[in-house]
Amino acid sequence: MMAIILAAGVGRRLRDYTVDPKCLLEFGGRSLIHNYLDALSEPETGVTEVGIVIGYRGDLIKRHVQEHAFGGAVSFTTNPEYEKGSALSLLAAYENFDINGDTLLMDGDVYFEPPLMRRLMKSSDPNAMLVDSSSVNTGEEIMMGIDNGRVVAVGRGMDGAFDIHGEWIGLMKMDGDGSRKFQGAVKRLVEEQGDGVGYEDAIHRLCNTVSMGCERVHDLRWIEIDTPEDVARARSLAEQSSA
Repeated sequence: MMAIILAAGVGRRLRDYTVDPKCLLEFGGRSLIHNYLDALSEPETGVTEVGIVIGYRGDLIKRHVQEHAFGGAVSFTTNPEYEKGSALSLLAAYENFDINGDTLLMDGDVYFEPPLMRRLMKSSDPNAMLVDSSSVNTGEEIMMGIDNGRVVAVGRGMDGAFDIHGEWIGLMKMDGDGSRKFQGAVKRLVEEQGDGVGYEDAIHRLCNTVSMGCERVHDLRWIEIDTPEDVARARSLAEQSSA
């Protein structure tokens, strides 16, 4: 399995807090990217390769990762248009990494504890996402709708009547067929809506062509890092975890 980490973005809402990429912020003495690599190093994940899409201050990320002893191969590719939509970062990954089989997609700005990754990788569904049904929908979150155990809708701020309605936390695994179909969905999305689009709408399209399962993580702790307040909450969580 290959893991793709999207770490090209600028993190505009943190500009007054740090000029470094978000994935280099430290929590409990480890950066976000090291937290990811540590989780991916666990044998049960089945991950043998990691591809990291960089952009903003990518040289810092490269240098930082090279200091980390990940058990598999780590490759980098650059999205030079990192200030545009995240779909371009995914296209860069598919165009420059050798992605032919099982794939794990990870947004590079989420602090999470190891059990969360394990729950996704142990899912019996070959295509699966993580959902937190305890999240509050403020209109900014990428929300998911699940009926009969299948993801049927994905979108920013999406609402509706579903068996389960919650926030996607930025991790998704796909088998080879799902990954190929996702690549096609991302390409069509950019062709139709332009290069400023996020890739989340492509996940919605993917769920119309493959059976997408989900694993609930409302009982586990995680934080998407967007603001200084998120950083403070994540650091508090990391301190609790290490106590």
